[in-house]
Amino acid sequence: MSYGIPIVRLVLGLTVAVGAQKLFGALGGSGRRGTARGLDRLAYRAPLLMGLRAGLAEFGGGLLAAFLVRSAGRHRKPSAKSPVHS
Repeated sequence: MSYGIPIVRLVLGLTVAVGAQKLFGALGGSGRRGTARGLDRLAYRAPLLMGLRAGLAEFGGGLLAAFLVRSAGRHRKPSAKSPVHS
């Protein structure tokens, strides 16, 4: 049994969840303003814009990658089983 695809899906799901925390405050996250406050403490210029970019990159990138992984799994050819000789 291959564990590769489920592990990739788990990682992508976590990436989307962290992006949702930064963008929407989902799952107990601080949202855009909280992310901007954290980036401001780290002396980023334009912390609100940088927080929005980070959230969009994680949320959008995770969704896009999850879609690509799912579509790649659909187009896989089934492996031909070799006949068993007794």
